Amino acid sequence: MAESSIAGSDRMPPLTDLKLNEIGEALGVNENVMTLGLHLGFPRPKMEMFLATNRADGNVSPKGTKNMLFAWRNTTPSAKQVAELRDALVKADLRLVADEHL
Repeated sequence: MAESSIAGSDRMPPLTDLKLNEIGEALGVNENVMTLGLHLGFPRPKMEMFLATNRADGNVSPKGTKNMLFAWRNTTPSAKQVAELRDALVKADLRLVADEHL
């Protein structure tokens, strides 16, 4: 039984929809979003699609950035989400966002 309680204490809660929306808003259409997505494992063509969504129909919004974060979360084990996103943010020169939101 002690083994399961130790394993449980090492788990971090998954990133919630609210938290991902908050991070997506903070990132907005930052020029480093492409680099962030590449560090999260998305291929360049997929990132170009997300970034194009940020500028759809003549409007500028963080919708594509948020879509990227949600797509990444859906394929990432919950126990690894915070650490992986923090690492990718730092590598993409977005440490301030990581420090403020994670």
